[in-house]
Amino acid sequence: MTPLEQTEDTLRQRQLTEPTGAWTEARLDLPPWNIRVALGRDRQGGWRFRYWLDGHRLEREPLQTLLCTITLCPQRQSAHRQWEAFVAPRRSARPTSPPVFVHRLAEEVEMTGPDGQTWTARSARLRVQIDCPQAAHPSRVVTVDAWDLFRDGRCVAGGLQDGQPLLRTLDDVRAWIASACPAPIAA
Repeated sequence: MTPLEQTEDTLRQRQLTEPTGAWTEARLDLPPWNIRVALGRDRQGGWRFRYWLDGHRLEREPLQTLLCTITLCPQRQSAHRQWEAFVAPRRSARPTSPPVFVHRLAEEVEMTGPDGQTWTARSARLRVQIDCPQAAHPSRVVTVDAWDLFRDGRCVAGGLQDGQPLLRTLDDVRAWIASACPAPIAA
């Protein structure tokens, strides 16, 4: 159960003890967000939830998407861009220079392990299935940048492990090499 669903359940329980027609509210702090949820009766007498994010009222679906913790999710990324555009101050309308796009080929980075062996890290693009923990959207398949690690022309590490890239960054590659190669013993 998500924190938002827990808050809604808490409000349903509190509403049983409140006078008829009263709105009950609860706050939910999920850094960096400050969320307020209210439950009460609308004009037609039906129960309604209302949601506020950092003081701005919004519907449940966009709130769930903004609360999604999967940073690779394209729907989450789009919602965050739209939210930032909504709450950010206006920028100058002056034209800016067009962005420069560089198409990168597969990168190779040579590294030396603690045992003196030479390793080659090559960039890779992997397809990863992501499931939204907030249930804001169905599962998606996204392409992510990662690294594969080679030694003596053979791939020794990389790809997916438990559905996630094993080596997301060059720091992950360095840590893998350090753990796989014991340092030489000083005589």
